Amino acid sequence: MADIPNRQHYLDFDVQGASWVLRLNGVDLWSRGSTGLCSSSLPVNDLVKKGENTVSLVHVPTRKLDPETGVFVLEHHDHFGAEIRLQAIAREGRREEITMKQATCLQ
Repeated sequence: MADIPNRQHYLDFDVQGASWVLRLNGVDLWSRGSTGLCSSSLPVNDLVKKGENTVSLVHVPTRKLDPETGVFVLEHHDHFGAEIRLQAIAREGRREEITMKQATCLQ
């Protein structure tokens, strides 16, 4: 668990263009089945641990009807985008964005 008395941790995200699941240290935090923009900030103090933490975004292609064949095909949406930030906010209000060493986007 993080240093809770000193800082509160939040995972901020903006994702669009895919169905997806956002995870922190293997725990599903949020999922979305549509391609519209979804933005939020989640308190994650109970999931953040000292040392290395893992944030992952698992996204899946969308189904689209092929007009020529009449068959559904899977494709990645042209406008897929994701921005994920982990922040620590001190009791006195000072904000610190925590640098993520490696961003992983799984399909």
